Amino acid sequence: MNKLNLSIGLLAFAISKANAGGFENARLDTSFMYDKGNLISFGSVRKDFSVNGSAFGTTSSLIGDRSASNFSAKYQVNEKLALGLTAYDSGAIHVNYQGAGGLTSVNTFGPKVDLTSDSLAFLSTFTLNESVSVTAGARHDKFKVNNADIFRLTIANAITKATAELNGRTLETANTSDQQAGALAAAAASDPQVNSDSDIVPILTIAFEKPEIALRAEIIYQGKSSVSMQTTCGMTGVAACSTDQSTGGLAEYLTLNFQTGVAENTLLFGSIHKGKWSASQLSVADTESALLGQSGSTSAFKDSTEYSLGLGRKFTDSISGSISYNWEPEGSSTTTSLFTVNNGYKGVSLGVKYALENFEIAAGYNYTKLGDVTYTGAPASNSLTDNTVSALGAKVTIRF
Repeated sequence: MNKLNLSIGLLAFAISKANAGGFENARLDTSFMYDKGNLISFGSVRKDFSVNGSAFGTTSSLIGDRSASNFSAKYQVNEKLALGLTAYDSGAIHVNYQGAGGLTSVNTFGPKVDLTSDSLAFLSTFTLNESVSVTAGARHDKFKVNNADIFRLTIANAITKATAELNGRTLETANTSDQQAGALAAAAASDPQVNSDSDIVPILTIAFEKPEIALRAEIIYQGKSSVSMQTTCGMTGVAACSTDQSTGGLAEYLTLNFQTGVAENTLLFGSIHKGKWSASQLSVADTESALLGQSGSTSAFKDSTEYSLGLGRKFTDSISGSISYNWEPEGSSTTTSLFTVNNGYKGVSLGVKYALENFEIAAGYNYTKLGDVTYTGAPASNSLTDNTVSALGAKVTIRF
């Protein structure tokens, strides 16, 4: 069988969202460390979200479009040792309930969050023999928050409820006048100001290869990052504010990547990617718990397991292509967190690569159908159905 290398990790879309499975935007790609010789590569993926609901997000998507870029470089020191680094946009939340429309004025005061995590990973791979190699490294995560406006809906609900109860009603039976009082209070609030912070976590991998049949199985472990970002509450006009800490981080990851030749110039590949998100909740500092009744984490992330399985085919010496099926199994069909916008997903990815001796360019497309979920918290039930994500990416690799 001819050797076949489709660089299957080059467009690992990681169609992750601000959802029950955390906020991963792009995965760590280690495939370049198994390439021969020295190289540099540049890539970018554009993700377009269409996420609407029955009560929130009635006019535009609740999740904003986003991009994920990466840069990788590898230097082969000798036959046994290779050094590499890769920079990528590892995490992102772009949620805007306030500009997406709602059935009532109160429904337009949901969270508006713009959070990113940029990662830089340093890797060193040592080849034990022709079949086994190990990689050790570290990943630096820097978190930046441009917007963390998450309390307006809670303010609106609290004031609406209080106004309604003064007139013998409840939050569920509040009239237009009650809702207007809540909306005015929410509009008077300003946003928390959140500083940036960073953390460093370990990376460990072990790989088994059998080049004559294009077999490679790799296990990657990445530690959990944890940050504490100084936050100045901005809810002037509603409550007294003070400085506190907002906390969060990327989950602990365990990934299995595999590929093997199954026929002449044909490759079977896949992955299992687990994130321990239940231990990596986001919590925006809340110094107004007595007023708002806030407690615990802002998010309600759950552990996630994502799968992919595909086939790659080398058509000519220069052109190859791939198709894969990507999915996350369904979990609970209901949620009480406005950050959860789907219940699993199913998607298809297509890729094509054109390669010369020392240069290659690849492109890929992914279409994902998000699983339906219903928000059951206040002030109204919100059914999120028939939502989708599409992604288009490209990558250039130069060897020297």
